[in-house]
Amino acid sequence: MAALQQLEFFLLRYAGDITKGESINLGVAVIGPEHGQAGGFADVRFTRNLRRLHCFDPLVDTDELAALEREIQRDLQDPQKRAELLKRMNDAWSNLVQFQPLQGSLGESPAKELERLSSMYLETPTIGERRERSGRQRILAYMTDELETAGVLPLLLRNISMAEYTRPGDPLKLDFGYASGQSFKFLQAVSFAQRTEPGMLLASRFPQIAAGLKEKKGVTAWMTALVDDDLPRSDEMNFALEMMQESGIVVAPAAKMPEIAEAIRVELRASH
Repeated sequence: MAALQQLEFFLLRYAGDITKGESINLGVAVIGPEHGQAGGFADVRFTRNLRRLHCFDPLVDTDELAALEREIQRDLQDPQKRAELLKRMNDAWSNLVQFQPLQGSLGESPAKELERLSSMYLETPTIGERRERSGRQRILAYMTDELETAGVLPLLLRNISMAEYTRPGDPLKLDFGYASGQSFKFLQAVSFAQRTEPGMLLASRFPQIAAGLKEKKGVTAWMTALVDDDLPRSDEMNFALEMMQESGIVVAPAAKMPEIAEAIRVELRASH
């Protein structure tokens, strides 16, 4: 497997009429080292789905957004202007385009990571992607049933926001979690039914989450990801699973959930 690089990315969200308090993903930018390139790699990509933008805001000025994309790209690729750009983005376009803080990511190269994140955040969901979400929901429902059967569901936290441990505005929420001694343990449903990206994204985020928990709560973070049973093995699938394991995530098939739920019951009973 190719060596992974520590990268950074940020999202831009189009707010349109800010009085509505709504926004949609507009663009994604990636910053990272690039062999042989002075100042490293830095580039931005805006959505090309103009129909979606017009549905969100019929008055959207796409020429203005195209000009904004070129301006951001130009400043990102100039190392002297990049730091200034990142400082002024919130003020410069806060009424129309919202800038989300930098987040960490792992990838083979910045260019490939830009492609991956653009596909994840900017493309319109397809029927297959809707099925993937259904796959995750099936795993999550099974996890919930088994935790309830084991009698531990009321003892667990649910839909745990990560913003407290990463950055304000982080939308990530983890399915279940509980404290155990000097540790905090998460359970997360992850479906690979259609794509491997959900697992890779979780892998790239978990080290930051663990560091935040250690710094702010003084506890060690653990995570078990429950995935689809009988996953077809391919190079891409193996890469995603290895990436999760290397980030400290334990990966288990959903069929193991009864055993995991019983182990949690024993663990929590012993700690009380």
